Amino acid sequence: GVEERPGRGQSRGVCVQVHQRSHVRPWPFLRAPSLLFGGLRARPQGSAAETGCEGGKEALEALQLWRGRPAARLLDEGSPIPGGDADPGPLSRAQAAFRGGVRGGLGLLRARPPWTSLHRCSGARGRECGLAQDGPRLQSGAAQAPDHGGGLADTPVLADGLVLDCLTSLRKDNTGYDLKQLFIGSEGTLGVITAISILCPRKPKAVNLAFLGCASFAEVLKTFSTCKGMLGEILSAYEFMDDRCMQLVESHLRLSNPVKENPFYVLIETSGSDARHDEEKLNNFLEQVMSSGLVTDGTVATDNTKIKMLWALRERITEALSCDGYVYKYDISLPVEKLYDIVIDIRSRLGQSAKSVVGYGHLGDGNLHLNVTAEAYSASLLNAIEPYVYEWTARHQGSISAEHGLGFKKKDFIGYSKAPEAVVLMQRLKAMLDPKGILNPYKTLPASPELAGL
Repeated sequence: GVEERPGRGQSRGVCVQVHQRSHVRPWPFLRAPSLLFGGLRARPQGSAAETGCEGGKEALEALQLWRGRPAARLLDEGSPIPGGDADPGPLSRAQAAFRGGVRGGLGLLRARPPWTSLHRCSGARGRECGLAQDGPRLQSGAAQAPDHGGGLADTPVLADGLVLDCLTSLRKDNTGYDLKQLFIGSEGTLGVITAISILCPRKPKAVNLAFLGCASFAEVLKTFSTCKGMLGEILSAYEFMDDRCMQLVESHLRLSNPVKENPFYVLIETSGSDARHDEEKLNNFLEQVMSSGLVTDGTVATDNTKIKMLWALRERITEALSCDGYVYKYDISLPVEKLYDIVIDIRSRLGQSAKSVVGYGHLGDGNLHLNVTAEAYSASLLNAIEPYVYEWTARHQGSISAEHGLGFKKKDFIGYSKAPEAVVLMQRLKAMLDPKGILNPYKTLPASPELAGL
């Protein structure tokens, strides 16, 4: 069930259709240590090691591996869910998944191994970073799904060529240490993931979308609380954006706002198996929030065209920001009640030196994308933002990197989110697994003089 297609902005991509669980076989040449790295510093391509946000993709004297190779080979599709839909066949499943995106038991992986890390990215559609450029919406935190929940197992290759075969499709395995977690989200600094086993949710039979306007961020939070209580198991995404984000997508991308102007907007998605049941729950919720004054205006979409149009308002914010000037990007997580306070604080702090200061993100995950734009890069503006934004985040028990890792740009700021003892332990693990520092060098962790002699 493999179909090759060009990746967006990439050399070649491959669509790998999986049913419920999938294994991807490591390439044979990776099993020969003498052919692996030869002592050269290596930056494997793909996933979080290639994030443009934090400089994780910069080669920095490293040999870039495997550009342009095919994506993956399907090893085992696993077993279909008992009582599930009839299997239409591998090729038609892959084609259908490619057209519609992965949203269920018919899963789509759009990737090119080796993957340098695997972590659930809880994006606007809950992407599996490094596995799907436009992957399934995996709850976006709305249903409290655990991070990394889609990755069941992996097979990394270590710096010395050792193949660590932990591949399994078991949902539960508590024998010894859970080694796969070492490589999930490690940005390619500990090993190269050459095989994965992932759990794909089934494609929902009914999807509804609501785009609503709120008068304040307090109403956004209250609407979220009501949403969780009334929509429960069918809630699959809860996204928010401020009015400045809407102004940018309208002015730069010529997208139209379907509701009247508001200080904040929320996008709510439901995914379920019974269209009538889901619509009834959604309508009851909308009636409640409208009558209580939490929401001032809104629109609902059930057909695919309108759903895509509404998602574009949220998903194309990054594109609109890039049209506004030079962008300073910060991906942080905070307690939800504090999520927008930092936007107000930064906006006040920067004043007229910034062109735009916006906040949007995944409220279900407590994940904020704080973006500042200016006419051009300014060292003085950067100094006004950093490390202030990290100090603010640490003071409110947040994380300075919610999704995109630390890469090269944030590695020296790790102390704002992790205790010194935790950082030292990470450095010891790096020194043990990659003593020569050849895997994605100079990323993720600060230099460690005390460990230089190990």
